Amino acid sequence: MSWTRERKTFITFIVALFFLVVGTFIALPFIIKDSTCTDGVKNGTETGVDCGGSCGQVCASDIIPLQILWERSVQVDEKTYDAVAYLVNKNNTAIPTFVSFKVTLSDRNGSTITTQEGLTFILPGAATPLYVPNISVGTRVPVRTRFEIVETGPFYSYSNQELLKNVQVVDQVFDNVTNTPRLTLTVGNKLFNTVRDIDVYVLLYDSEDTVIAVNKTYIEAIRGQSQEKAYFSWRAPFSSPARFEFILVRNPFAQ
Repeated sequence: MSWTRERKTFITFIVALFFLVVGTFIALPFIIKDSTCTDGVKNGTETGVDCGGSCGQVCASDIIPLQILWERSVQVDEKTYDAVAYLVNKNNTAIPTFVSFKVTLSDRNGSTITTQEGLTFILPGAATPLYVPNISVGTRVPVRTRFEIVETGPFYSYSNQELLKNVQVVDQVFDNVTNTPRLTLTVGNKLFNTVRDIDVYVLLYDSEDTVIAVNKTYIEAIRGQSQEKAYFSWRAPFSSPARFEFILVRNPFAQ
């Protein structure tokens, strides 16, 4: 082989090697992918397919089913009722992206008066009311209230301990003298940052610990180290409650 041919062969080899190295670097990320929580494969630290370990989504096998402890309908006026259920999430550090549910009110003959649907967020490791207000029943009287969980979104790791410790009801004023009972709450935020999108539920119980009234309002934002008022009212009087329960639920997926 002549020197010229050897030189051309060497140059060809160097050029081919260059393109091979460059091509390998370009193709390698597509050939060898890092494990992710959306690749449909159990890899990395995952304990299931795209769940557990370092993934935010909690595996279905690790979830404790949601439980409805009780369900009631309470009269608002002659033709209107509020329906409420007490939904418990025993997963202390996990919540679903949503909970959809339906409630059915039936009369004394077992006939359905109406069925309503709802959508809500719930708390981790705590109870959250499922609440459907102002249900029209006409002249019929509901004697049975049944809530059903229709669907839950995927569960994700979430804890609201900081919220529970720092955003609380600090004062309440209840006026049950008139025919339209009123309740004013003062909600305080001990954090330095603003807390937004808070649903405030209030449940009123009699001496036998049966709910006699329920209501819900919304606080758009509470600035850091400040307070906001939450107002509730009812259209018809009821006996003075023996106990109040306040439940604050913040949209965990809000910005």
